[in-house]
Amino acid sequence: PLVFVQNIAKQGETRYKIHVRNIFFRQGGGQSIVQERDGQSVVKLNFNEELFNAKNGGTILDSGVPLLIFDESIQDTFMAEWKKLVGQQFSFGKMILTEKEVQSLPTIIIQIAAHDGIDK
Repeated sequence: PLVFVQNIAKQGETRYKIHVRNIFFRQGGGQSIVQERDGQSVVKLNFNEELFNAKNGGTILDSGVPLLIFDESIQDTFMAEWKKLVGQQFSFGKMILTEKEVQSLPTIIIQIAAHDGIDK
């Protein structure tokens, strides 16, 4: 079934605020929510859902830019789990990777609150 995102607040033409319920890393990459092969473990990040969403009134999702900005309250667990799966610290710096190395990075799966049927 098709499920729409609950828009908490619209900001401009392309920016929306959403409620993030859970965040997972799936080991071994992939470009879909569907596992590409057996044995890909999924790790749920440990964070406070209410704190994560309350600070800025929701997580900003910008349909005009290919990025999602997380609240800083998830930084410690994100960094720790990333290092466990990848073997090195997460970095915003430039990296030179082979196609195989890129495909082996964890897939970030974000579970967001579904639309409750009321337009806001």
